[in-house]
Formats: sequence, C-alpha cells, structure tokens
Amino acid sequence: MYFSPRLATERHRVVTQSDSNERVIDMFAGVGPFAVPMAAHGADVVAAELNESAVEYLLINAEQNDVVDNLTVASGDVKALSDSYTDWADRLIMNLPHSADEFLQTAVRLAGDDCVIHYYDIQHEDTLFEPGINAIRSAAEQTYTVSVETRHEVRSYAPHEYNICLDVRLQRRWFGNVLNITGIYIHEQCRCSSAGRAIPS
Repeated sequence: MYFSPRLATERHRVVTQSDSNERVIDMFAGVGPFAVPMAAHGADVVAAELNESAVEYLLINAEQNDVVDNLTVASGDVKALSDSYTDWADRLIMNLPHSADEFLQTAVRLAGDDCVIHYYDIQHEDTLFEPGINAIRSAAEQTYTVSVETRHEVRSYAPHEYNICLDVRLQRRWFGNVLNITGIYIHEQCRCSSAGRAIPS
C-alpha cells in the first residue's frame, strides 16, 4: 500500500480529468484517494489492492462517501484482474513508485481501445522521464499508438530524485484487410488485441 497525504494537489489534477462516462481501474488503490473521488465524479471504478488492511479502509471510505454502487473493490493481486477486465479501462492509475514498471504488461491487457495511463515513478534528476516512457512504449507499442500527453515533477523525493507522473494515451492500432472473394473486394476493419492478434470489429 502506498499513500501520501502530501499529494492532494496531484490527486485533484488526475481526478478532475475523469468523467461519468469513463471506466477506471486504480491498479494500486490503497485506501482509495484516487478511486473514491473518481467514483464520486460518476466514473465506473475498479479499485485493486493487495493489502488487506487497506482494503478494509477502502470499503469504509466507499460507504462513507456513498459510492458503493459504482466502485468495485478487488482484493488481491491486480494481475488477476486481466481475467475479467481485459480491454476494459478508459483510464488506469498506476501509483506505485519504484515498481509500477513491473505491472505494465497487465496495464496493457486492461486498457481499452483509447486509454489514458497515469504512471508514477521515482527517478534521478538526470533521467526523470525517459525510463518510464521507454518502459511504456516497450510494453504497449505492439498493440497501441503511444502518446505522452503530460510529463511533470510531482515533488522532490530525495536529493537529486523526484516523484514524477506521466500521462500517456494508448490508442489501439487499427488496420484494414482487403479480401478478394470471387472477384468481390470486401474491406474488413480489424483491431489489434493486447496479445497482438487481429480482431474483426
């Protein structure tokens, strides 16, 4: 579980980007500082958390803020979510500094056709953003077009190290297949799945 009360401004920045039409997965939800306000905005939120104590407080927060109808709490490893929520999310929160990169393959499986990832990292001042950008591109570019929309320093973490955030949009790669069947040309629109397969739309 990771939570810092000093990040209220950053959480507000991200929460206000969500809307009632979105499906959001908070991959490391903690006690719900992202998930609960997003649900209060009307988003359909899935909040994953491994720490059982944090899950208890997350459930209390959801009830006290009257968002139990549109906030699903998934207790356990977020990697298990890909079985039920493949290609589902419009927005992913990856607030797990130091090790979020270990879960990027899961994030790609969870992402829908057009998905924004809020990716948090801690890096040295000489290479603030490049490691995260490279990791996301490596995980996603086979399936998605990757666009970095925002990159910024959230706060100082240690001498010469910063907590940073990358807002990255993934847009699924689409392509057309032209089939010649007995002289008749048929255009079939396909999309690339998170496993790299072509899926007819």
